[in-house]
Amino acid sequence: MKAALVLAVLALLLSACDKKEAPPPVAPPVPKVQSSAPVPSTTMSNDDKAKAAEWTGKAAEAGLPEAEVEYGVMLFKGEGIAVDEQRAAKFFRLSAEAGNPVGQNRLARLYANGVVVEADPVQAAKWHLLAREAGVSDFDLDLALAKLSKDQRAAAERAADNWREGMSD
Repeated sequence: MKAALVLAVLALLLSACDKKEAPPPVAPPVPKVQSSAPVPSTTMSNDDKAKAAEWTGKAAEAGLPEAEVEYGVMLFKGEGIAVDEQRAAKFFRLSAEAGNPVGQNRLARLYANGVVVEADPVQAAKWHLLAREAGVSDFDLDLALAKLSKDQRAAAERAADNWREGMSD
């Protein structure tokens, strides 16, 4: 009799649930492990940064477009090497002219903001259009592009087309 009562209560409870799915099981908390092992640092030492700049600089000087961008960033920010915005701009330009979309984006930003080079919205738009076409998005440069006059936009598109034609030769 007792078993029949328990079964009846269970049946009543189950029917009241409207067959809703049970929530997924909750994973048990991960036990905290106390360790005396040092936590690895996620930052590089100054010596490591200097070595990274040295080797990246060698690769950039050898003409590797990806290294030109990275070395340009190091020069621009002073990471492992003294700040040298002029040389940074040189490497961004080399990378951009070699067709590297990240280099094109960095060069576009220099032109858009008048940093190291004279501000030139048409040149900024040209390099941004090329970088964006290759998949590098940049909201700030999209806004600058939207603010161009019709003539400036047309000039930037012609400049980008001319650059593309020169690359295909």
